Amino acid sequence: MHWAENVNKLNREDGGKLTLFAWQYKGMRGGDPPPNSWAANPDNDVGIYHVTLPEGSKIKIPKSEIEGVKRTLYMIEGAQGTVDGR
Repeated sequence: MHWAENVNKLNREDGGKLTLFAWQYKGMRGGDPPPNSWAANPDNDVGIYHVTLPEGSKIKIPKSEIEGVKRTLYMIEGAQGTVDGR
């Protein structure tokens, strides 16, 4: 559970918004996961972001530095998106 006052948010100059629930982004840190959860294990390197972008804008989310950790992107709304040129 995340309390609104403890969640880091970033309003971008292009009108985009980023809410950081877990991990880090440009010096901001997300909240700590529950101590007995899968996300609490640093080897899982969980990153959870909610991003809203205006059409035509871009964002770079840092990849994991841990070998074998994969990220999943869920596009909730919009016509299309490009990830790493694809």
